[in-house]
Amino acid sequence: MLTTEAGEAALQALRASSVGLGTDIGQNTYASSVGVMGTSIEALKLVMTSILSTKPWKDDPNVVKMPWDYEIEASTLARAHPGGSAKEGLELKFGILWTDGVVRPQPPVRRAMRLVHTILQDFGHKAGQPISRRQGYGRDQSPTPSVWLTGDVTGLGLEASFA
Repeated sequence: MLTTEAGEAALQALRASSVGLGTDIGQNTYASSVGVMGTSIEALKLVMTSILSTKPWKDDPNVVKMPWDYEIEASTLARAHPGGSAKEGLELKFGILWTDGVVRPQPPVRRAMRLVHTILQDFGHKAGQPISRRQGYGRDQSPTPSVWLTGDVTGLGLEASFA
């Protein structure tokens, strides 16, 4: 079942769903989007590997060809202890885009983003504001408030600064 992000988040918060797809129905100015949401890394991995195993880029030219990379998964997981805390000298780096400069996220979203930022730092990882060399990240070239994992950003046109 497809629900809005808020609807899916509510289902997961009530433990009525362990994984789902949150949607943002597009209008004339931007494309629709679908995002996988889950209550565990294992659930997210199951859905993502299942979706990517169908090779959706063969049917839709707008989908980036990106099969699941088990080597990147293993090397990323090796940088943290089982509880999520960083191994010394191997911390993960997260870029947090607090605003797109046009629309400021609503207070509950900002609070959630600050909470994620604090937890990442408490676990010994680095989190900060990314700096882009290009304008925009999405299909419509407009950045959206989001949190994403950044490792080696060489060749992606991105730089990151971390607090």
